[in-house]
Amino acid sequence: MSIDINYSETRGPNVDDFISPHPTTSCFIPICLYSFMANRPFLYEYIPWAMSKCEQPRIIIGDYMERHNIMAFEGLPKAEAIAKAERRGHRVEKDIKAVLSDLDTNDDVRVESCRAVIETAEAQEIILAIRDYASKSECFNTDIEQQIALMLSNTKRLSRKDLRKINGADMLLLREYMIEEIAFFLALYQQGYTTEIYPGRDMKILQKMASARYRGFPFEFSERTHISVAVLLDSGTSYAQLDDSNGEGELKE
Repeated sequence: MSIDINYSETRGPNVDDFISPHPTTSCFIPICLYSFMANRPFLYEYIPWAMSKCEQPRIIIGDYMERHNIMAFEGLPKAEAIAKAERRGHRVEKDIKAVLSDLDTNDDVRVESCRAVIETAEAQEIILAIRDYASKSECFNTDIEQQIALMLSNTKRLSRKDLRKINGADMLLLREYMIEEIAFFLALYQQGYTTEIYPGRDMKILQKMASARYRGFPFEFSERTHISVAVLLDSGTSYAQLDDSNGEGELKE
């Protein structure tokens, strides 16, 4: 497996700092549960690579915010959706901590659920502000809807038949997920975590926020830096392509 920076999708004012011999420690690594990122073999390659680039990153598992998607896609009530998401999150956390233990850095790196960010008073205030702004900005609201549509078109979690069953209530849940995800990034940014390491492209809506393309947007986001990671197997196939067959990696209920 080969892991390296994908410079064509990497952007932001802190890129030069990140690739310098002594990069900033204010970087974070979000881990998506329903993607190849949750695979144990991938984590055992990815985490050491990320640690070689940023000595003390903040690793954040995107479990709690997945409750919205689980409720929409699987029809589970909120409490069950949270429990399911957190079970998956705990398994990923266990794998990550095992990797860090092998690297002898387990005590130096924060590994936590996104719930620790989302449930702060600051993040909750941001969520309210984003909802309010979306109700007033047609452009921002349209981009949220387009991001949801893109997620649905790319998801492997539902068949085409099941996708046709997504109703208005489900779409509201998916919207809440998107708003919460945006607030998550803004909350981390306000805490000083301006640089994200992620195997893939940055979301268009985040790029537009960073470049101040939304008139009257209530938050500063100009230092947002996205370090895109390219992952290739020895065969030349991307890890993402290999995993697209199920979209859930090794984690099974």
